[in-house]
Amino acid sequence: MQFKQQTRGGNAPPRDKNFKPRDRNFKPKRYSRQDFYVKGNPSAVAVPDSKTGTLEKALRYFKRQLKDSDVMARYRANTEFIKPSQKRRIQKEEAIRSEQYKNKMESGREKGYVWMSMIDGEAQ
Repeated sequence: MQFKQQTRGGNAPPRDKNFKPRDRNFKPKRYSRQDFYVKGNPSAVAVPDSKTGTLEKALRYFKRQLKDSDVMARYRANTEFIKPSQKRRIQKEEAIRSEQYKNKMESGREKGYVWMSMIDGEAQ
């Protein structure tokens, strides 16, 4: 009988004297890109919090920095030796491909248009 007097609403355990209800309006801080930026060192990333999600976001930002600065591309390019003749061949193929793309876009742009010129005030 004594236990039932201390409980609230049936089978709930007795409430602690120092109990404070949790603040349900609290939202964790959302970090922006500026929070991960290290002043004076563009290839570094700061982790502002010790939480797992913040670390993952910092790693994602760091990978993005490496990709934007082209560090990984240069590293991958130096992993194997490419002969100068093969470099020239690749460069030539890229130039041909870009020229073909430009020609294709140029021909598509002029489709459906009728070009006329004015000579002596008359359309030709």
